[in-house]
Amino acid sequence: IRLPGMKFAVMARPPVLGGKLKTYDSAATLKTPGVEAVHELAGVYANPRVFGILGGIAVVANSTFAAIAGRDALQIEWEDGPNASYDSVAFNKEMSATAAQPGKVIRNQGDPDAAFKNAKDVFTAEYHAAHMVQAPMEPLVAVARIADGKAEVWAPIQSPYGARKDIADALKMPIENVTVHATLLGGAFGRKSKWDFMVEAALIAQKTGAPILLQWTREDDTRHAFYHTVSV
Repeated sequence: IRLPGMKFAVMARPPVLGGKLKTYDSAATLKTPGVEAVHELAGVYANPRVFGILGGIAVVANSTFAAIAGRDALQIEWEDGPNASYDSVAFNKEMSATAAQPGKVIRNQGDPDAAFKNAKDVFTAEYHAAHMVQAPMEPLVAVARIADGKAEVWAPIQSPYGARKDIADALKMPIENVTVHATLLGGAFGRKSKWDFMVEAALIAQKTGAPILLQWTREDDTRHAFYHTVSV
């Protein structure tokens, strides 16, 4: 999708889920060729997160390449928040210990203890599922335009109605004034049933006053995904 006067944007997001922006210096970013503006977006962190945006700094430029270069030049200090101490290795060990404890009995049938005791061979195994990202074949991207009190957003979205409602809420706009155009997905695997990236694009377009193409890089997608639940 290409619109007249369209600008290109990328986001710098907190490295820890629930983190917030503490301080930043955009002087070097604004001197980067092609960069036109820098905007702060507040995160919407709750537990559960649902599909709230992470917040951070939006870099707007005349090309995605320039926006990425400008983002690289940002000097940011983050407040890591309630998840600062999370350690996946320690959490995995804790879950293993929990899984080894007796579970809640839902149905009592037969005598499994005797069966194991009298068996010729007994095999045991522990299965671990790590934090896994859906990694859609095409990284997340959205185009947003706001004009005359109405918003249009183009994106590879699997849940257009939910996106429409949250975009309207974020923009403080009646839902009938928001139009969502569902494009081809480019491989989604469930990630594009979540519309945080569309809300980001809409908010940046509102702040900038120009149509915006917001691009997530592959690194953005891996670092800021909705991970599958870790389990043992």
